[in-house]
Amino acid sequence: MTNNLTKEEKLQKINEIFARGLIDSVLPSKEAFIEQLLNKRLNFYIGFDPTNTSLHLGHAQNFMLMEQFRQLGHKIFILFGDFTACIGDPSERSMERVPLTR
Repeated sequence: MTNNLTKEEKLQKINEIFARGLIDSVLPSKEAFIEQLLNKRLNFYIGFDPTNTSLHLGHAQNFMLMEQFRQLGHKIFILFGDFTACIGDPSERSMERVPLTR
């Protein structure tokens, strides 16, 4: 973990994240989020659907963003669902979810 970064170095890394367009919008504001990134240890979570047949290149961007937050000293959680995936996700949104087997 890179907790030994100065505030200026952290701000530079944060600005690079935003300059790359990895984050589109932030609520309540970008400034409030940057303040949190600089002054607190945040927890970031990202989850993936294990029923899909593979991960693709588009997922790499999410992993890279999580790594950048980890380097800033934040805690990262990556979850590949198991039990929750048994609920299923219908492709037709008007249908009821059909439970899956393990």
